Amino acid sequence: MLKIPWTERVTNKEVLNKIKRKRQIWKSIQSRRDEKTEHILRHASLLKEIIEGDVEGHIARGIPRAEYMTQIMQDTNKGNYKDLKELCYDK
Repeated sequence: MLKIPWTERVTNKEVLNKIKRKRQIWKSIQSRRDEKTEHILRHASLLKEIIEGDVEGHIARGIPRAEYMTQIMQDTNKGNYKDLKELCYDK
């Protein structure tokens, strides 16, 4: 593309400004994740049961992992799981 050598120490922002583009990877990840989640929640499947329920097993020590559905609810600005599920069924 621009053939910029690594020795110039050019940041990603500078390269994106040179080609007049914005970062799009996070938006594409979010849209794909949202589409996948909507598909899973609309259909009855094992994945839906796993997402909605707790997996049996021991409780891990330390800081709890970020839950998948909690992250999606934060990204879609939905306060609870019921609102998120209604959003999926409205499509």
